[in-house]
Amino acid sequence: MTVPESAATKKTREPADRQRPDSDAAASSSTAGVLRGLPPIEVPIPLTVRIPSFETKSALMGLNYTTYNIKVDDFGRPHSVNRRFDDFVKFHDHISSLPYHRREGGRRESEGLDQQPAAATLGSIRSPSGDPLIPALPPKQMFGSTLPAVVEERRPALELILHRATRRAEVLYFDTTDALWRLLELPPGCAAVCRFLTPSGQRSCQCMQDLSGLLDPGKEKEQYRLKHEAVLKCVLNVVDSEARGMISLPPAAFASVMDVLHFIVSDGSPERRHGSSKDPREMFVSEGGILTLLRVLAREGTADATANGDVVVLPRGKRTTPAAATDNNTATVRIDQVKRVLNGLIQASGEAFSTLLLHTLQAHDGIAVISEELLPVSKIHLHDTIAKLLWLSFDDDVQGCLLGHPRGLDLLGSLFASPFPSTRVICGLILATLASAERLDDVTLLSKIDSGLWQLLTTELLPSESLSSSARVPGAMLSSLTRTPGCLARVAQCLGGASSQTVKGFACWVLSGSSSSLRPDTQLSKTIVGAAEGLILQSKDLDPTINGLVAQLLLRFRKDGMRTLRSTPGECVAVDESLRSALHDHIVARRARNGQDAEQQESYLSSLVTECDARRDAVNKAVVPAEMN
Repeated sequence: MTVPESAATKKTREPADRQRPDSDAAASSSTAGVLRGLPPIEVPIPLTVRIPSFETKSALMGLNYTTYNIKVDDFGRPHSVNRRFDDFVKFHDHISSLPYHRREGGRRESEGLDQQPAAATLGSIRSPSGDPLIPALPPKQMFGSTLPAVVEERRPALELILHRATRRAEVLYFDTTDALWRLLELPPGCAAVCRFLTPSGQRSCQCMQDLSGLLDPGKEKEQYRLKHEAVLKCVLNVVDSEARGMISLPPAAFASVMDVLHFIVSDGSPERRHGSSKDPREMFVSEGGILTLLRVLAREGTADATANGDVVVLPRGKRTTPAAATDNNTATVRIDQVKRVLNGLIQASGEAFSTLLLHTLQAHDGIAVISEELLPVSKIHLHDTIAKLLWLSFDDDVQGCLLGHPRGLDLLGSLFASPFPSTRVICGLILATLASAERLDDVTLLSKIDSGLWQLLTTELLPSESLSSSARVPGAMLSSLTRTPGCLARVAQCLGGASSQTVKGFACWVLSGSSSSLRPDTQLSKTIVGAAEGLILQSKDLDPTINGLVAQLLLRFRKDGMRTLRSTPGECVAVDESLRSALHDHIVARRARNGQDAEQQESYLSSLVTECDARRDAVNKAVVPAEMN
């Protein structure tokens, strides 16, 4: 799914006085860019400074001076800069004069600090123990300032000043002069991320947009900071607060956090682990990211069925009216942005996505959350997404997790009873897989699965071929269900001997609609054709509807140029005769439902009959046709 680039990633930075309000008396509405309802979390700022060494140099006229070597750990990357004592004096004077701000959110710094005057400066504040928040600067000396003993005494004091400065929101967020970043020669990207990590920054919509601004072309060298664990936790906290209704992000800010999340989970650069011991995708999942996004989908839009059965997504509390058209578009865009993040996670993870979803189901009790909290919300985009996540990850471990959970089968039952046909198709594949793998030993349950699949086929899917295309299950969706080798292999497994006729017919219907996923030259396609030909040779024992579905699948491969896999002329003719008979019955049944497309089917049938006659003549003359060799 492709989502247009958000306006947030293109927006230039606003003036500093608009970005970082100077006091808590700033505007509190989301329009003003401050999310008052957000409970910020405290995370360590991944910026550390040390002054491990110094160097005495000679200046003009034989005068000496000392430079202090500042070592910076910038989100896991080393950086160094040399500064003279006068540079520290200017910096200390500046930050000492900054207005003091009480700490927001999380644990308070101390009880005594909250009793300070509102107009106090950072340099005037002391803790209850009497220690200043910003330590005093070592005294200047007219003579002997380059002596090793003097310099060594200054070095730890200067280091402590820098350490305290990199922990204060007054310096990181509220200071509009960027004094710290200029002193340490750190780029704007570092400043943008550090500002966002402060409690005030987490509430600032502008900081969110500045964060996504690092995704602009030409800023690739700055982007590694976005994949740090601290950034991920703060971004997910914003999204979780949105999902729980504590805040309402403006469209630009919502797009920004989704852009950042998409980058975190989908980026495959070799430096993805820089600054953290964990893979970003693993961190996202371990923090409950999948369930958080599903909760956002549960809030966005409502499902409304029109007269012809189509499902339309409407914004919360709105109806489809001209006045609501803009809101409707906004809700749809937000849904697409969330799905884009999930798609990025799935595509970047590949077959490993099964492990990630398994962690969500086990560590976060995902089955109970989905069953009790999410599925009761009847929205097509939510139901489809949940079903797809399960299907795309439905390996043996995920199957075992579902079957071993007290609510696992209830979850599948709820999905199969969804009011949305597309969700029922996806869940039908899940149930068909369990049945064909012989993981269900309850005869009554197996009978119910067969009955449900049969009803889905005969009352909805096959009759829908005569309806308008808007009422059908989209072929693109069917193709997406067989996009990976694992998914395609699971569908092919449903054609095996342990499966019931209904399961086999349902699998044939899915494979017939998945035209973009099957190539005739693959071994898996040959396996599918071999199984389908085995079924068509038993056509007398198959229900006519199932027989027609098998014939459709074989016809699809014939159109792609794939010939029969039978080894003898007699078997080839037998397959052709059975296929012709099944197609004839299928066309008769289809004509009864819909007269359209019958002419095209009959034209192909006529050519197939001619081909069968040629084969029969060849067998009678004991001559093997060239294409069978």
